[in-house]
Amino acid sequence: MINRRNFLKASAASTLTGAGALNLSQASAFAAQTPTDFKTIVCVYLDGGNDSFNMLVPNTTAEYNAYAQSRQALAHDRLALQSISPRGLGANSFGLHPNMPELKNMFDNGEASFIANVGPLIEPTNKADIANGSAFLPTGLGGHNTGSSYWKGDHDSTVNASGDGIGGRLANEFVNNAELPMLISSGAGYDLFLNHAEQPVYGISPAGLVLMRDYNLSQSARFAAAPATARRAALEKLNMLGVNDKNLFMQHSGQLLSQGLNLSLTAQELLGGIPPLEVEFPAAPFTNVSRHLRRAAEMISIREGLGMRRQIIYVRATGFDTHDALNAFHAPAMAELSASLAAFNETMKQLGMDSSVLTYTASDFSRTLTNTGDGTDHAWGGPQVLMGGGIKGGELFGSYPVLELDSDDDYNGDGRIIPTTSVTQHAATIAKWFGVPQSRLSAVVPNISNFSGQQDLGFFA
Repeated sequence: MINRRNFLKASAASTLTGAGALNLSQASAFAAQTPTDFKTIVCVYLDGGNDSFNMLVPNTTAEYNAYAQSRQALAHDRLALQSISPRGLGANSFGLHPNMPELKNMFDNGEASFIANVGPLIEPTNKADIANGSAFLPTGLGGHNTGSSYWKGDHDSTVNASGDGIGGRLANEFVNNAELPMLISSGAGYDLFLNHAEQPVYGISPAGLVLMRDYNLSQSARFAAAPATARRAALEKLNMLGVNDKNLFMQHSGQLLSQGLNLSLTAQELLGGIPPLEVEFPAAPFTNVSRHLRRAAEMISIREGLGMRRQIIYVRATGFDTHDALNAFHAPAMAELSASLAAFNETMKQLGMDSSVLTYTASDFSRTLTNTGDGTDHAWGGPQVLMGGGIKGGELFGSYPVLELDSDDDYNGDGRIIPTTSVTQHAATIAKWFGVPQSRLSAVVPNISNFSGQQDLGFFA
């Protein structure tokens, strides 16, 4: 297989990646669905391990005191928290990071919810099972690669080498008759989350579409003169040589390049024909999440022109591996995340798509309750955000742990919290909303059979 990304990068473009890039239609052994409604999944991946127990904090007296004792200098002042009242859990029983007023408003308005304590589990697990050696634990707990692999691929040690991702497997359940791949990557290249041999991935950047320099613009008067026209003509000649070459490698290269250029032109034309987004997205220099979500919103806005019925968009926000200077980074990062999610949510409402677009956060792992001076170490389970998609808003799903060192929720005494909800259950619940039938659920989420009777977390209305 050729390295598609490097080939196009050498040509100053990177719009289409993946082993399936020659075939934009469905090519599976089973009868994939052709949906008539529209749904999009947007995964906002907080790369590096978000310290999520400083994002969602217990706010009742005893639980807050346990949190403050464990976190020491990293604990938020209780009076500074953005208080929320999850349905059925009491008034002001939790608080959000002080810099997340927009997320509080969305939660209060029933437009956002939280998963209380989610992370990689092969099967339901507790501290007693771990202590007596009966628990089947994920391989490589605490590692960036393994933590992200479980979130993105739901792999145990027997299938980890397959390289399949949840997003890629989801896409393969549906026929895509649109002009663009249903898998879109913003700022992440060809990520495991989107990986599957039958599916191509369309890459965009925070700055927008990735276009071939001069190729897309050389028909305008400004670029009509040489050398732009000459470069375009030479490129098209080279491309046709590849397409018609008897060498299979050259054929593959030429066809991929041709598809990438055509898709780029199609997306550019459609984006040029719609009104600009009315919502102002905030600056987000620490994580770039705002620009990624703006690009995601633009791709959703051209769904009708593309004939798109299912979309999976992966957004990568960076910088969350906070071994030191946690508060220096985390405070602005949470402000950026909150304001960016709010802008994206408002845009979806203006497009009339808020109930059809599910946005959620994910991360390698949460961080330890104990600190490493002014930072935290790799841990395990933690809270995540849900937004849109017709979810039950204003709720906290799952069981929030006791944030006390050496408690029954603490894996090893330094505040590495054992998840009470698995990424497997999280993925299965989303897959069912997306339209995957029960009979195909284990094909998309391989470990779901280990959670009999607990496969749907119930966060959709």
